Amino acid sequence: MPTPNPASTDWVPLGPGGIVGVTDELAYAEYQNNVTISSASSASPTNIITAPSITFDGVTKVVIEFCCMAVQAGGTNNPINLVLVDNGANAGQIGFVNSTATGVSSITVLAQREITPSAGAHTFAVAGYLGSAGSGFCYGGNGAGINNSPMFIRIRRVSPYVPPLGISGGDLVKLQEQILGGAQATMDFQNLPQTYKHLMFKGYVRGDNAAMQQFQCRFNNNSAGVYDYQSLTAAGGTASAAEGYGGTNAYLGDVNTASSGDAHYYSVFELLINNYAQATHYFTWQSMMATYVNATTGNQRIRHHMGGYRATGSGINRVTFFAAAGNLIAPSIIDCYAYN
Repeated sequence: MPTPNPASTDWVPLGPGGIVGVTDELAYAEYQNNVTISSASSASPTNIITAPSITFDGVTKVVIEFCCMAVQAGGTNNPINLVLVDNGANAGQIGFVNSTATGVSSITVLAQREITPSAGAHTFAVAGYLGSAGSGFCYGGNGAGINNSPMFIRIRRVSPYVPPLGISGGDLVKLQEQILGGAQATMDFQNLPQTYKHLMFKGYVRGDNAAMQQFQCRFNNNSAGVYDYQSLTAAGGTASAAEGYGGTNAYLGDVNTASSGDAHYYSVFELLINNYAQATHYFTWQSMMATYVNATTGNQRIRHHMGGYRATGSGINRVTFFAAAGNLIAPSIIDCYAYN
């Protein structure tokens, strides 16, 4: 993926001020002057260039790049070792510029390292040290005319990925998928990450009970009477409304069962839970569910439901789906997505 142009793309600004979009490039810095490398110790190398700090979630894989148009060794038999530095600690050698007894090398360097940083803030840099006392050089300039080009460090994400914390680009990230191979009482999504803002489920489901059933879910396996709902239903060309309070589950809509015209009729739904990871206030959810039972009048319905989940103390980390009676059957499928 090409690196976006900061002059024409409003979601490229990066660095300590925060990442404002889901982009290929997460951080970039350049330096337009020469750097003299005088350290001969791997424990205290000479800093060459530093990238802006980024806060990671512990699962996002990135590529860290360093480019310098000319790196010159520190003299005969005195090579330069280039190392990646993470929060001030040596994170491994990423380049080596050799020299011999008969000459000193000066070469262009493009070094890369692919890693998955741990959760938290990371400041990456590139540093260098010599094999022995002396002076080596990394050359940089402003790139004008025949001047040297700037050296740079760049951090790019690697797909597939989970966006680093603080990104607000809105891309859907699939967290889990469940596809039934046989009859099952529930489809249970556990250990949902708490690093996103919003949660969405999309499903294609059918049950095995003799009659159409309510399609329901529970949050955090909580069966207390803390679920409320309001519904709008259109069926047979007629609209109606209803509400309920103090239920033991969230009522999302209706699910096809054995009473459908034949085995090919399924229900589809979407469930949205905004700000699902907050733990201070109650939760509000909304769902849309379409049920197609038969190709005759009155056998199609759509339900738009919303509801409240009156619980505090933790975000929603588990959502369990089920029919009010009977099992869900194959090949019912539910996907779980998150976004910021």
